[in-house]
Amino acid sequence: MADRSVVEILVALEEEAGQQLAFARRLDVHGLNASTQRRQDLLFELQVAGQDNPEAARAPEALAGIARLQAVDHRLARICQSVLALLSEGGREGGTDKYGANGRLNG
Repeated sequence: MADRSVVEILVALEEEAGQQLAFARRLDVHGLNASTQRRQDLLFELQVAGQDNPEAARAPEALAGIARLQAVDHRLARICQSVLALLSEGGREGGTDKYGANGRLNG
């Protein structure tokens, strides 16, 4: 496999981040985990490519790709925060009985 440029890797990262976003929206944990692993591999590839060619990492195309990736990351973080907030609130207002930290039934 030929080495990819920084911009090519950033494009692949953007696509994978879009996949993560789709999995998060569908609450597909397995898909999200697999996509996260692929993205970690791409980030490592980007790190190596940036070390091999630091000027390419500062090129306008690369900086634009980084900005787009940050925007997708922000949306992904908001979705994950919303899901966590919903899960932590689940059952509190509806009078659902839950077990407390001491093992006793609350509610």
